[in-house]
This record gives sequence, C-alpha cells and structure tokens, in this order.
Amino acid sequence: MRDSQVLIVDDDATLLQALSGALELRMDGVAVDTCDSPHAALERIAATDYDAIVTDIKMPGMDGLELLAEVRKLRPDTPTVLITGHGEHDLATQALRGGAHDYVQKPIDRDYFVSSLGHAIEVRRMSRQVEQQKLALEQHAKELEECLQDRPRELREFFHREEIAHAEAAKAERRSAFLAEASRLLAGSLDYETTLASVARLAAPVFAGWCTVDLIQDDGSDRRLVDAPMDQSRDAPAHTLQRGQALDPNTQVISEVLKTGQARLISEPLDAPSESVVGDAEQQEPARKFGATSVVVVPIVGRGQTLGAITFVAADRDRRYGPADVMLADDIASRCALAIDNARLHRQAREAQHQRETFISMIAHDLCQPLTAIRGYVDILGHSKVPQDVQERARDVIRLETGRIARLVEDLADAAHLAAGQFQIQPVSCDLAEIARVQVDLARARIERHTLHLDAPREKVPTMCDRDRIAQVLSNLLVNAINYTTDGEIRVRVWVEGDQARLAVSDEGQGIPPDGLDVIFEPHRRLSNNGDGVEPKGAGLGLHIARGIVHAHGGRIWVESAEGRGATFILSLPLTPTMAAAPV
Repeated sequence: MRDSQVLIVDDDATLLQALSGALELRMDGVAVDTCDSPHAALERIAATDYDAIVTDIKMPGMDGLELLAEVRKLRPDTPTVLITGHGEHDLATQALRGGAHDYVQKPIDRDYFVSSLGHAIEVRRMSRQVEQQKLALEQHAKELEECLQDRPRELREFFHREEIAHAEAAKAERRSAFLAEASRLLAGSLDYETTLASVARLAAPVFAGWCTVDLIQDDGSDRRLVDAPMDQSRDAPAHTLQRGQALDPNTQVISEVLKTGQARLISEPLDAPSESVVGDAEQQEPARKFGATSVVVVPIVGRGQTLGAITFVAADRDRRYGPADVMLADDIASRCALAIDNARLHRQAREAQHQRETFISMIAHDLCQPLTAIRGYVDILGHSKVPQDVQERARDVIRLETGRIARLVEDLADAAHLAAGQFQIQPVSCDLAEIARVQVDLARARIERHTLHLDAPREKVPTMCDRDRIAQVLSNLLVNAINYTTDGEIRVRVWVEGDQARLAVSDEGQGIPPDGLDVIFEPHRRLSNNGDGVEPKGAGLGLHIARGIVHAHGGRIWVESAEGRGATFILSLPLTPTMAAAPV
C-alpha cells in the first residue's frame, strides 16, 4: 500500500518544520513535502498527485485563497486544509465556500490538525476508490460484450454484480455530494440552529427516515432542536405523528449517548422494541406507529465535550443501518460540532468585545472626574494671591484625587494578575477580629450619613492569611455597602463557625435583583445606582478582586440579598487548625 503524500506550503520556515515534524511523529505512513513559495508549490502539485495539501491562508505574492483556486484547477479532487489566524472567520468561510476541506486556526491545536489532515487523506483515498470502481465498471462492461454470446448464465451473474457495484459507487458518490453540501450549509452562517435544521432535512432522505437533533443546554437539560422527516408530503405512518414523536428525546438510547458520548447502532426492528432500547411503554408507542426498523444515534462532540446528539430512524422496512451509516452519521456530527463551536466562539468574541468597550468607557469616565478636579485646582494654585485656606483646600483635593487614580491603577493591576493566574499572597498568623476593628475605625472616619456597627468577639479569631489583602477585601466590602446605601446602618460581624472564621458586611441599601446574584462578582459589574440616582464610583472591580483574594486563601465569599432589603456579603476562611473553636 502506497504511503500517503502531503504537501505543506507556508512562508514561515519555523512553522513548516514544526508541522512536518508533528506529522512524522503522529502519522505513520505519511510522507511530507514542504514548500515556502506558492508558485513553487503549484509546480510540485502539477507533477505530483498529493493526497492532501496544507497551506497558510496569508502569504506574500499569492495568498492561500488564490493558491486554493489554482489547486482546484490542477487537482480538483485533492483536499486542501487552510491555516488561518485567530479570529479570521470571514477568510475561513470564504475558504470553505471555495472548496477547502477544512481550516485550522492559529495557535494550532496539533491534535485537531492531525485529525483534520487524517480525515482529508481518508476522503482522498475514498475518492480514488470511487474512480477505481468506475474504471472497473467500464472494464466489466467491455467484458460483458465479449461474453454476451457464449455465457448467458455467467452473464446474468456478472450483470448482477455490476448492478451492485454500480449501486455502491452511486451511493458513495451521493454521500460525498451530501457531505459537501452539508459542509457548505454549515459554513454559510453563524446561526447554527438554522443551519443544523437545514442539514437535518438534507440528511433525512440519505438515511431513508427521520432525523432529529438534540442539544444539551447550559443547565444540563436537553432540548429537541430539529425534527425532520424524510418526506413531509408522503402518505406514510411517520407523517401522521406529531412533531417530535418519532423518538422521544428522553428515550433511553438518546439519554445514554448524551451521557456517555458513545455512538449507538440499533439494527433490530422497532415494531416491538425492547424497553432497554426505546424506554417505557409510553415511549414505545410512537416507534411502533412510525414503523422504525433501525436507529443510529451519534454524539455531537466539540473540544472533548458532548454538545448534543443526532438521531436517524429508518422507516423503510428493507433498510437496516450498518457500520457505514454510523461512520457517515459521525462525520455529519463532527461537522455540526465545528459549526456550533465556531458560532459560540463568535458569540463569545462579540460579548468580550462589548465588555472591553464598556470597561474602557468606564475607566475613561472614572479617570476623567479626578483629572478634571486636579486640573482645576492646579490652575487655581497657578494664580498669585490665592488665600491660604484655598491653597490648603486645593492641595487636599489634589491628594484625594491622585489617591483615587492610584487605587484605580492598583485595582487594574490586581485584576490583571487574577486573570493571568499570577496573583500571590503572603499568609501569616492573623486575628480576623482585629483586622475588622481596624478597617471599621478607618471607615468611620470617612462616613457622614451612615452608622457603622461592629460585632466581634473579644478573643482572637485566628486564621492564616495575608493581612493586607484581607483588609483590602473588607475595605472593598465596606466601600460597596457605603456606595449602595443612601443612609442607615452598616453592620460588620465576625464569628467562628466550626473550623471556619467568618466575617459578614450587611447594609440597608436597595439590595441585589435575582438576576444580579450570579454575576455580581464578575469584573466590571455595577448596579445602576444606590437609589438616589447617583452613579456609583469605581470600575466595578472591587468585588471581583475580593473574590480572587478570598479564593487564593482557600476560602469562600458569597452574597445573600433580596431586592429592596439590603445585602449581606459573607467571607469564610479556614481557622488556624490547632485553634478551631465552637461557634461564637
């Protein structure tokens, strides 16, 4: 058996060496040629019938899309895999529409790259088999003419074999055309729900039955997204069923595939289906009415996670699904997984862009106010004969506003360290009650409209922590309570519960709406105002940083709140093991 030949084209010599080395290590029986010039690559492609071609989508002189067009002219049956930069979804879509087999984004996931290239080589191998079968058919037809007079019985047998071979070749060609059209549909839109429905309707006639698609939701439940019959106009038992009843999404076989991520082939007739296959008696009834003869259920798996399942139910009494049908269904599921993953990545990228733009706007707003005040008072100090009290006031305001800017910069640095996983603490033996007393005294010196109460035991509440960082957490919680409470009481409580040291900050503010409880600790999240129409200050990083600090200590922080009834933020840290006490 000949070794598979692959050509890699890229103007980056380092990437050429890395990719060829990866293929030599991971793919047996694959010979790799490399080329750093599109024009030189075309000369090699004209001389050699490669099994697959890999090319960068952006190269000087001739980019990957132009090279793809030339390859399609020279070797229309050779699969081409394009390498794209991160976020170049439009170029990738153009490549797929232009006939590319697949695309791989940078930075390159080597497992996915090897899998995609292996699939391309397999597609080329199958297309060669189809070509060989066609040549064999022509040769057989010629032999048929020679045997026509002398061997009538053998002729009939030969003709029967020819019919079978022709049918298999036609079936392979239809399946290849179907996969090409499915790829085109999936690549044509980022609305994966609509494209999955189109692919299911396209697949139903190929599988001579009913096609359904079930997706796992964010809460873990599954949802029937698509229910496509083979032919909605025909007068068949399937047409008399209500939508979604051919095979209930909660049947055991579908639930099992969603749970295990393993495909299932059921070739037994379902006119009397077993409970282990379909489920209870209520779920068996639709399958009996449908006249199902066999079932294939394959998982939709993306990035190692089961996203859903595709189910094909045969309605033709003469049709039984086999391993080839499972392979085709699995191929469809892989392409659907890629479409879902691309759509979700696109949505996440848009959300991230929106959050970034919002964050930049917030930071600009939060910097503008202190800078405006500083500029104004600097102008005042620049005048002669400024009264002494005005000079002192100007210096106080400049110190206050530069402090605000410094705190904002520190918060941004802490948030960056948390995001990069580089946040560090220096734990020492501390008294949580003493930390609370110091921070409450500092907060009392700053407030005018609020009453601040502290409930802490006289004895120590020992815990191993970074004193300054835990003080920062409490300071952030107190600032948050002050910002969101027009006036009234703010209570700080310290106590011991089991082997945990706990601290709570409660306010009488507007509270947190139910949909805000899950996101209140996310970066750049701020409630609209504190009930008096005044927008709170800050970049929305305080609670996010507080959560990161507490988690770095191996502790927990959470909020309890009802809208209109204030909020209580609670943090819990491990007590020093030798000094754990009963609840206080």
